[in-house]
Amino acid sequence: MTNALTSTAIPLLLCAALGWAGLPARADGLSSYGTPGLIDMPSATPVKDGLLIDTLSVLPEHYRNSTTFQITPRISGVFRYSILENFGDSGNPNRYDRSFDLHV
Repeated sequence: MTNALTSTAIPLLLCAALGWAGLPARADGLSSYGTPGLIDMPSATPVKDGLLIDTLSVLPEHYRNSTTFQITPRISGVFRYSILENFGDSGNPNRYDRSFDLHV
């Protein structure tokens, strides 16, 4: 009984200590879409309040510029402008894309 109790209690206490330490989760970096996360995988963690961040992602024949802003601790937004070169028909080979995200 004691062995079963300690094998259950130790992981629960460890999770409580690590997960509920009272510190807010913060993003370590920005994805190429301008959202908090890694590379092209966004996460649900916010950046610091009041930040305005501009990123530029350059790939062969693809450019993505994004401006990220954190309005409040729980509201952030991203404006993106992308250019895809040699993606369309011969009359207009480039494609231009604008997008806006609001995360609440």
